[in-house]
Amino acid sequence: MHLLNKRIKKPARYAMPGLALLLVLTALGCGYSYLDPGPNPARVVLSVKAQAPSKDVVLWDWGLYIVGADGVWKRLGPTQKAKFTALAANPLEQHLIFLAPPGKHKLVLSAEGYVMVEAGDQTVARTVAKYGDTWQVDLKPGREWKIVKSYGTK
Repeated sequence: MHLLNKRIKKPARYAMPGLALLLVLTALGCGYSYLDPGPNPARVVLSVKAQAPSKDVVLWDWGLYIVGADGVWKRLGPTQKAKFTALAANPLEQHLIFLAPPGKHKLVLSAEGYVMVEAGDQTVARTVAKYGDTWQVDLKPGREWKIVKSYGTK
């Protein structure tokens, strides 16, 4: 039994980075679920730049959300195609317009940068930057609300 375990562990060790890459690539193809903005949405114009203190390839998970009455974050949908998970960039720079339902809301911008590192027999994500802001907003139908944020940059 000991020999069998040795044979399985070594190939599995080398397969882990490939498995992590496969998971990242799978996430790239997945669609996102967005909050329905309704028939006459407000537009949230976002310009964000986030720099992580890392020389390695940084992957970002980020998004703009409305916090529901139940406390659940609901992702706002952009007017053009965008990537929100495993986005390889440093700095992260995004300029998008999001559609949001009118009314009073808690709006959250969240960005988390991470690098993939080997930890024993596994490849794991290690957070290297975490940024975010929250606003209480009263969005008007058909109107724009602008956000310009810069994190970790000089």
